[in-house]
Amino acid sequence: MTRYSENDIVCDSINPGRLLVVERYFKGLYYCRLFEDIDKKARVYFDYELVPHSQCQHSKSAVNVAI
Repeated sequence: MTRYSENDIVCDSINPGRLLVVERYFKGLYYCRLFEDIDKKARVYFDYELVPHSQCQHSKSAVNVAI
C-alpha cells in the first residue's frame, strides 16, 4: 500500500514551498513532477522525503484555483 496515489499533490520536505504532482510509485520510489512546470523531467523521491499537501507551506489559493 502506498502513502500517495497517482496525481496527488505533495511537497518536498527539504523545500516545502515546492509543489509536486505524484506521477507514479514503483519499487519504493515516487516519481513526481513540479506542479508549476509539469513538462520538466520527473524527480524521484522516497516516501520520507514527501509531505502531504495539507502540510505544505505555500499559497493554497493558487493551488485550489489550478485544481
